[in-house]
Amino acid sequence: MDLPGIQSIPEGLELAQPYSGAPAKSENEFAAVLNAGIEKLNATQQKAGELSNRFAAGENVELHDVMVAGQEADVAMRLAMTMRNQVLEAYREIIRMPV
Repeated sequence: MDLPGIQSIPEGLELAQPYSGAPAKSENEFAAVLNAGIEKLNATQQKAGELSNRFAAGENVELHDVMVAGQEADVAMRLAMTMRNQVLEAYREIIRMPV
């Protein structure tokens, strides 16, 4: 019985990318993601406020659209607050670590 052995490993190593030594741009990516999230949260809040004001002014806006936009804004704000609290707690935990 002839066993083929492990011959596919060198082929797989050729596909691997060499390490360039350049640091990852995680700080910029994190800031971009954070800014995009804040902008989206702001847009959600503004949309809910605009629909609410238009409904209160008597414009042709459906009540369920106003309620859905308000709930979306509420859920988005709660999510942002929860994430903020978790980030602050992680920061405090890191600060408490002994050196």
